[in-house]
Amino acid sequence: MEFHLNSTSYPFGDNIDAITVNITQLDDETEKKNYNPQYVYLVLDISGSMSGSGLRQAKESINKILERIYELQNFKTILITYHTTAEIVPLSDNLKESQDIVNQIRVQGCTSFEAAFLKLSEAIYQQQEEISDSYVIFFTDGRDNTDKTKNLQNVHNMMTYCQEALEKKASTSTFCSLGFTSSHDARLMGEIATLGTQQGNFAYVKSAQDMDPAIQTFLDFILASDSISIRLLKDNEFCERIFLQKEKEEEEEEENENENEKENEKEIEKEKKKEQEKEKKKENEKEKEKGEKNIIGKFYTYLFLPQDRKQDEYKLEINSGSFQNVYTIVAKEEEKIKPEKMCELTIKYIRDKVMHMTKVIANTKTTKEELEKLKQESTTFDDRLNSSIKFIYKMKKKERSEYMPQIQDIKEYLLKFYILLKKALASEVLSNDQIGSLNQLAYQSITQNRLKKNLNKRVEGNVMLFKDLDYKLAKIIANYDFEELEEKYSETFEEYGQCVISTNNWIECLEVEDSLCLAIDIGRNETAIADPAHIVIKDIYSSMISAQAFLDSIEFSLKKIQTLSTNNNDKNTLNQLLINDQIFVHGGFDTRNKGEVVKGQAREKITGIIPLYICEENWKVARHKIKPSFGFMTTLDVLGYARPQLTAICFLTLSKASQSLTTEFEQKRFKWIWDTCMQMWKEMNKFRIQAIEDFKKYFLSSSGRTSDVVTNTELFLAISVIGIHAGDLSLESINEIKKQRLLKEKEVKNEKENENENEKEKEKEKEKENEKEKEKEIEIEIEKGEKNQEKEKEKEKEKEKEEEKEKEEEEEEVLMNDKEITIDYFLQLMAEEELRRRQPRDTKLLVQTEIEKLVYDYLNIDEEKYINKSIAKFQEKELQKNLGSSMVKLKEFIGKLKEKELYTEEDAESLKELLNLEDNKKSNEKENEKEKEKEEEENKKENEKNDINSFNGKIRFTKETKTFIARNKTVFYKAILPMFSIGRFLYKEENRPEGFKTIQDFNITNDQHFLAILIQNLLHIKNAERVKAIKTGMYIDPFDNPKEILKHYYIKYATEIKEQKISTMKNRYASEKMLKLALIFGQTDNIIQAASVLEGHKQGNCIRYFMKYLQDNVCPLPIEKLRLLMEGNFRGIPLLIDKSKKNTEQKWATWAPSKKNFHRIFIKHRNVTDKEDWKKLVPQFSRILDRNIKYDLLLNDKNNRKQINKRKRRKGRK
Repeated sequence: MEFHLNSTSYPFGDNIDAITVNITQLDDETEKKNYNPQYVYLVLDISGSMSGSGLRQAKESINKILERIYELQNFKTILITYHTTAEIVPLSDNLKESQDIVNQIRVQGCTSFEAAFLKLSEAIYQQQEEISDSYVIFFTDGRDNTDKTKNLQNVHNMMTYCQEALEKKASTSTFCSLGFTSSHDARLMGEIATLGTQQGNFAYVKSAQDMDPAIQTFLDFILASDSISIRLLKDNEFCERIFLQKEKEEEEEEENENENEKENEKEIEKEKKKEQEKEKKKENEKEKEKGEKNIIGKFYTYLFLPQDRKQDEYKLEINSGSFQNVYTIVAKEEEKIKPEKMCELTIKYIRDKVMHMTKVIANTKTTKEELEKLKQESTTFDDRLNSSIKFIYKMKKKERSEYMPQIQDIKEYLLKFYILLKKALASEVLSNDQIGSLNQLAYQSITQNRLKKNLNKRVEGNVMLFKDLDYKLAKIIANYDFEELEEKYSETFEEYGQCVISTNNWIECLEVEDSLCLAIDIGRNETAIADPAHIVIKDIYSSMISAQAFLDSIEFSLKKIQTLSTNNNDKNTLNQLLINDQIFVHGGFDTRNKGEVVKGQAREKITGIIPLYICEENWKVARHKIKPSFGFMTTLDVLGYARPQLTAICFLTLSKASQSLTTEFEQKRFKWIWDTCMQMWKEMNKFRIQAIEDFKKYFLSSSGRTSDVVTNTELFLAISVIGIHAGDLSLESINEIKKQRLLKEKEVKNEKENENENEKEKEKEKEKENEKEKEKEIEIEIEKGEKNQEKEKEKEKEKEKEEEKEKEEEEEEVLMNDKEITIDYFLQLMAEEELRRRQPRDTKLLVQTEIEKLVYDYLNIDEEKYINKSIAKFQEKELQKNLGSSMVKLKEFIGKLKEKELYTEEDAESLKELLNLEDNKKSNEKENEKEKEKEEEENKKENEKNDINSFNGKIRFTKETKTFIARNKTVFYKAILPMFSIGRFLYKEENRPEGFKTIQDFNITNDQHFLAILIQNLLHIKNAERVKAIKTGMYIDPFDNPKEILKHYYIKYATEIKEQKISTMKNRYASEKMLKLALIFGQTDNIIQAASVLEGHKQGNCIRYFMKYLQDNVCPLPIEKLRLLMEGNFRGIPLLIDKSKKNTEQKWATWAPSKKNFHRIFIKHRNVTDKEDWKKLVPQFSRILDRNIKYDLLLNDKNNRKQINKRKRRKGRK
């Protein structure tokens, strides 16, 4: 690998020289390539503050990262979790297993960054192989909770230690820090992002919505693995990270069915090929001069150095993977600098400077004087940008479109910085939220949205497309005879009208390579850049405007506001105007904003246009001429056009037009748009094929209705209407496919049942054969060694086939139900899905447990009837289990003693009274059995009434339920109902309804029915939950069985809560039962009864209860009972379940009391027997027994005891 460097020095001004370094990376084909692995370290905070949604979001983010990384070959992932301590969580080579490991992580302990960095550096040093690139992603939501005074210095020491580890083991390192909520340590997170040799990244996640963009940005860093880092060795200054520029993706050529267009395109392609061949020859000649080396990439960087540090030579260290080398460069001095180059350098210089200034304010303590200096510097930067804007407007369109968006971004950046700077000057101490916002702003230029990156790629691809556009249109129009066209279409001139600005009709527009369009008002958000289905059509106007006039109006409006802002002397108004210029014209990336590109006939504010299919001759020009306008309407960039924009805007406009068809003009306008959409459907083959597939998936796949497949329900419905009228889509064909699949499923089930029966019979036969073969195989194992290996291979192949079959079964689409699909049912399904997407969502709904709590409240379950009564009955049964159970145990224990001939006559006499009392109780119980039977019959009748399964499905509405229904009804009527106006065109003209005005039109009969839909949607608020419910058969059709939905979830949550309460009561009664047994153990004067009570328990469960009663003065036989606990047996019969760990042959475990517990027992029962008996029982406490006199004095004199306790307390305080 080699690098060729060329550098040029420019006089930048303010005693600063700008040095540009152009780098060409070469690779030798003859060299063997050794790719060292790249490591991604995920460092996750699992302290107590991360419990709930914090840890859940972090785990989902880590799983997304793992999905992307596991697709790559040369990446390895190491997961580290930290709280009070830190540990490395071993991950599997299988993605699903690794994700399961991540999902099992639980919260514990406090936050310790010192432990995190120590474990991270250990993980780095453990890698024996060399690391090419390393990436560290740091997750946390809080501050260090350990000793703040000591630990702050320790954390910084560990950070430097970790930095040194990466410098030794890895060639390049990048740190990305992610801070949850406003309570995270913003300063520390900013410092962590600067630890690596490469430019790091920081993201401040205020809410769950900001999580996905932040993770996506981090992934962009990780996936850009072909990177180099440059370092100026003398001054040790780091330059920006440089990404290898990928080859431009060639845009797919549009489909052209007309022969004339194909011929024009062939001529253009021939000219392009000739130019490409010439360029290839030049490149081949250069490569021959250099040898057998290929150019991997070309990229560049900047160095802004003061003239005091100017040198004849500069040394640069370049790292790329395992490659590392030092290059010396001599900068060629240029006396003059072109305006274009000056503009490029100014943008780069100001961006870096403001980024450095924000880092200074965020991560260091600055005085007010220093902040004032930074404020003055920011104003000078603003003036410099204004002067460069004047140069930009003198450039050509292509160059202007490259630099203008960059300056607008920096203007926005400067304004945000200026606002935060004012806050910093107003308050002496910055809040944690302000520091986090400053750090986020500092990394704004680095963390560019991937949507903008995709847009930049699209712009590069469209430059050549729009260059050829004029040539293509000129070729088309050259073949037209306009006199014939005027005679042929003279009647349409009055119908379509004239352009508002140029006053040309559509023929006159066609003569000047233009097309007449319909004016609309449009809104968009940033997601529309990637997916134009998110565009919103606000209104459709009666005004007509040509495509070129609309583009000229955009340019004029922007230029007008720009000149007003640059001529304004007031700094604040200048910034505001520069930031809001595009918003004032087109509304920006917010659907709530109102823009105005040009005014229409009725003074309406026009922000967009759509082409019209007037005739074939007009459409050939219109569908090409509209592309720059659609690019601007969607992405705010004329060069941001993409093919999906054409269908999305036109079909959404068709849906909007169908909402008002009262006047003749509105009906005529609807027909224009209908014809345009129908023409698109006919000629766009790829779009049509994709629409047919999506239509089938909608009914035949479990995930076909979710937002992953159908991003916009309104757009999907409009496309379906056109497709059905075109004859390419039909519900009948879907029903036929459905029937065939249902028949196949039945056949497969029958086959599987038959196969299972045959396999069982074969397995029985094989078992018999295997028994015979085993006898033979023992004798001839050596001879059949090779055959055994073949059998193992065959088994492995069979396993692989079984695994493939299981995967195929999982991948098979699951039918939602076997119901026949009609137009009514189609619209009902779409209404339910759109209602699921548009339900008012709170932040609580991010957690499934919170959703279930809401559902429980909305269902208004009758706890008194279905829960409390059953719990009361359970309580009665448990209370009835009194001391009779202990007598049963006593009789069983006596039976064991009799079997081993250990039961004596003395034992029988001592237990005579207890057994007689029990017999008398039984005789009384027999008399009361008849009364109990009557009570049980009455209880059965009450149980049938109170049985949860008898619930009829009617919900009693509370205030919360009513408000929940009312909120969703407003959403339904305002947002959902209007978009279904296009749905009535699915019907034939004879059966076509006038419109959808109420919920009842969608077969939603009443509020109970509506609530059933809402509750199922609420529980399936995530796409994954809905897909899972359909696959597992848990999805209930709300239009067939709404009562079943309410009944199902009513019974489910009522039984769950009842079981939870019963389980807690069982645990409580278990402890109470143990207390009762311990009471018998303490009060009984018969050692056999005491042994029977102790039998069958564990030491941990019973001893703590039994010890309490041994410490009572009244407890009889204390030594004998203590011996039972210590020895764990009675006459050789084991009492405790625990087994001895020391002696494995012994059937029971021994136990010894603590010094404290024995001291208490001895004090209470010291006079029961001699001191020698106590010593024999507990020899380890003989010293305590020898000091018996001192204990006697203490016990006899209570005052002395109190005084001694007081002295102990005083010593403890000191």
